[in-house]
Amino acid sequence: MQRNASIISISTPKTSMKIFNAIALTGISVYSSIILTSPLQAQTPRPVAPSPPSNNWKDYPKTEEGFMQGCMGKLSVQETTSQRQTKQKFCQCAFSSYKARYTPLVFRQINGWANKIGKDGVTLVNVMMSPELEICSTQTGFRP
Repeated sequence: MQRNASIISISTPKTSMKIFNAIALTGISVYSSIILTSPLQAQTPRPVAPSPPSNNWKDYPKTEEGFMQGCMGKLSVQETTSQRQTKQKFCQCAFSSYKARYTPLVFRQINGWANKIGKDGVTLVNVMMSPELEICSTQTGFRP
């Protein structure tokens, strides 16, 4: 079965020019909207997804340094070198326990919240880590 297609023929030049102009404007309009809405490589930089935070403790050397400084506190005139070394061993043991239990990101979040809360935040963290800190105290002979 064939369909007969009817062709509309417009014979006046004025009408032909109007149709041509309408088709031309439609073509330009469609072309413009395609150009304006489609991203161009040179004009629109693609957003770069941030790399996911690392869960490798080696990528956060300042975290351990900061922890050790906070744990050790200021040097007291009354502390002997032996006491200072014992305290340092305890702090290193405590940090190793944190590393074993938490990822660097979780550790940093806990630390951030503990600092916001203040003294009670530190107490809360110490209670959370009390089994590990007790082991460190037993191993080093230091009691905070």
